[in-house]
Amino acid sequence: MNKIIIKQPEKERDYIGGLEEQLKNCPLIFIPEKDVRMFEHEIGHAGYVPAVVKVLGQSVGIVMKSELRGAIIDPSEDDLHNLTSALGYYVTYASAKYGEKGRIPSETSLGRFIEDSMISSLISNIIKYPTNRINSEKMRTYGLDQRDVLDLANLAYQSYCRTTGQLAIGSGVECLDSVGASKQYSGSSDSIDLASDVCYEGSHWKLKLELEKIQKQIQKELPMLSEEYQSLETRAVKLMMNHNSDLTEQLATNLFRMYINLGGLYNHGKALPIK
Repeated sequence: MNKIIIKQPEKERDYIGGLEEQLKNCPLIFIPEKDVRMFEHEIGHAGYVPAVVKVLGQSVGIVMKSELRGAIIDPSEDDLHNLTSALGYYVTYASAKYGEKGRIPSETSLGRFIEDSMISSLISNIIKYPTNRINSEKMRTYGLDQRDVLDLANLAYQSYCRTTGQLAIGSGVECLDSVGASKQYSGSSDSIDLASDVCYEGSHWKLKLELEKIQKQIQKELPMLSEEYQSLETRAVKLMMNHNSDLTEQLATNLFRMYINLGGLYNHGKALPIK
């Protein structure tokens, strides 16, 4: 029996090839809504996840890598770079298209969903899930365990909080819930359907609800940090990046800030914004 070879139409091959080229260096891209509907099967067959989402009331198409889909639904400590990158692409797109309001991820469901997952991943890089202990391996990898960095973190905490107290990272777990402990994550938001894969109850950290509200508010306000605090943070971030050349300034800054948040700021009902 002769084999029947079904050839993909050239137009579809060219379109998918174009998407693959764009997705080489980024975890998600935005495309016209009509393209999702026209090429949904081909996009899925190529191993990507297509969806139609709403951004500030406007329907747009999105294509993401499958590993990003998993990271959004069930973030782990190893998803931090991927989620940070995805949030950056989202904010760049939304702010360019919709202005200042689009710059704030929490203003839209997709942006909020990615940001929540990034913060959960960030937390697990400081306090290992589910052991309730400091993630010593990651702290060592990032250079966050260096004595000079820890001293700068303590000084930065005192500067930001206007206190003479000391950071106590071991108490950070008091600020956290395991997913499912007080809020069920369904694996979907009101704008993007990810419900065919759901995270397991108790699969990663999230902030307690009252602290989650504080973090979301500070993410909207993005307050100006004092020169004293900025100087201390800049020195610490430089030390971390010298220790680990794979760290970007953004990742090092976020790790440093989350360490301070968990070590004392959350217990004061305060938080540093995550970039």
